[in-house]
Amino acid sequence: MNIQTKQKINSTGSMSVDISQDGAVKLYSYQTVVGYVKNGKVVLVDGGYSTTTAKHLAKYRDIYEINKEETYEYNAFIMRAFKDGVDVRGGWNYKVIS
Repeated sequence: MNIQTKQKINSTGSMSVDISQDGAVKLYSYQTVVGYVKNGKVVLVDGGYSTTTAKHLAKYRDIYEINKEETYEYNAFIMRAFKDGVDVRGGWNYKVIS
């Protein structure tokens, strides 16, 4: 059983983080995982969600000091997460490749 305790990043809680059992720090916009940090590597999706989520992604890029060019197109993000063993399913992420 994976008991998750999200920590708010902003005042409304629409941005939050959660440490999963595998040690990855999952980065959320609302209920959707939009990135993660595992073994010191930051992996973020490049966009394709709402305007507010785009703002959240920009804040995550600022927090982790990465450029937009270092983010992943959606399908590449899903594949990278699969290879890293990070479950990013849920929210708007419904196309998980196996």
